Amino acid sequence: MTSSIELTSKVYEYVNHKITLRELESWLVPRLQIFTTSPDSRVEILASAIELGLAEFHAGLRSTRGIRSLLSRELGNPIVWMPFGDQEAQDMTGSTAFSQPMVGAWASPSPIWNIESQVVPA
Repeated sequence: MTSSIELTSKVYEYVNHKITLRELESWLVPRLQIFTTSPDSRVEILASAIELGLAEFHAGLRSTRGIRSLLSRELGNPIVWMPFGDQEAQDMTGSTAFSQPMVGAWASPSPIWNIESQVVPA
């Protein structure tokens, strides 16, 4: 049971930008056999999702953002994450410049191009 908590904890750290993909991979690889001993268990499914994500990343088929999204769904906790600037390129190199997700918002609920002309009575 401890291995389940450890794995889930590491995945949460990665999903929440506390550790890099490289750190997650370095932590998981020596322990992979422990997590895959019980077929069809929740731990095995999560470990397999990480392994698949890593394989797709190294093959150039998935970004770190895509892996975060995949693992977030596996945890049952979908995240909303919007990069700011060149965050995707920073994620690919393992930089953790932002610890919190960036969320944009309109300054006004009505963008200027949706405002109709108004006539003020004289």
